[in-house]
Amino acid sequence: MDNARIGLLIGVVVVVLISRFNRMIGGILGVLLTAAIAWWGMGLYSSGNAVGIIGTPISKTAFMIFVGVFFLFNLFSIWMGFKSRKKRSVDSAGGKPEKPR
Repeated sequence: MDNARIGLLIGVVVVVLISRFNRMIGGILGVLLTAAIAWWGMGLYSSGNAVGIIGTPISKTAFMIFVGVFFLFNLFSIWMGFKSRKKRSVDSAGGKPEKPR
């Protein structure tokens, strides 16, 4: 296994662990990791290689769809973390938040 794969695997494990404690930060780190995976994968495709999943090469289009799905999942995690944080702040304030004017 080369250094890039090991780094990506470690990154995925770190993001998953952080997401268990803080969904918003995990989502932000997930977006950054997904961008890094996209950059790495596009570099492989531009040099004539391909990304493989479980040893099977996938097309560039399939890779971009795969990365896009993870990107959307991470954005959803950020949104859910923000929503949860907002609810906690309202609950701790003991009432409804003021509406912006």
